[in-house]
Amino acid sequence: MRYLIIGDLHGNWRMLDALIDKAGVARTQDGREADGDFVVQLGDLINAVASSLDDDRTILARARKLIDVVLVGNHEHPYFGGPRFSGFWDDPELGRAVLAAAWQPSFLIRDVLLTHAGVTPEIAASPQATAREIHDSLVATWGTNRTAACFSQIGRARSRWSLSEFGGILWSDAAEPRAPFRQVHGHTPDRDGPRLPADPHGWTGSINLDVGMARGATRGVALWVEQDGSLGRLVEVELDPEESCAT
Repeated sequence: MRYLIIGDLHGNWRMLDALIDKAGVARTQDGREADGDFVVQLGDLINAVASSLDDDRTILARARKLIDVVLVGNHEHPYFGGPRFSGFWDDPELGRAVLAAAWQPSFLIRDVLLTHAGVTPEIAASPQATAREIHDSLVATWGTNRTAACFSQIGRARSRWSLSEFGGILWSDAAEPRAPFRQVHGHTPDRDGPRLPADPHGWTGSINLDVGMARGATRGVALWVEQDGSLGRLVEVELDPEESCAT
């Protein structure tokens, strides 16, 4: 099995379609073929602002057919009681669709941890914590308290008024330190990225897949990761600006 990792889409369902097709993931008229590929999206699937609601509903429907696991991002989290980002639009219909969908806080590929924004040493709590231990803890906490600090905490890189130095897994800025295990995340746009390690097998550190794929974006990226945690190829697409959608 191999895993296709897709970053923040913010409602841009056309970019989702283009990445799935460019990656060679087998599709049918109703969704996906059972071909052994597994698709994971890193959160901020929707954008949840007033001008994106139609696209948000569309991408939620498409995600049910095309994506195996969708991680929760800070743009979905307000519907679970989390902090609201600037511009959040509380739409009851969209909120019901969000709450009806299956969301996970993290996903593990061997010893590679996937979250929306990344895990800092503060959230990991122990320098010896492993990706597996953090994943198990996040899943357990999500099941009992979806507004816990590990999700809701905003660091000073995102808010100068914050009482916390670093953010939780939905708000951690890419400039904040990373816990010392392999990670793939999004959240902080880096249009020059992602920067992949030279060694696809023995790589360390973290990879940021957020290249800014919302409205007007012409470039989209996704990353194949093998079952053993080694890196596969980077998938890149170029859209006509008129084909892109969402804000």
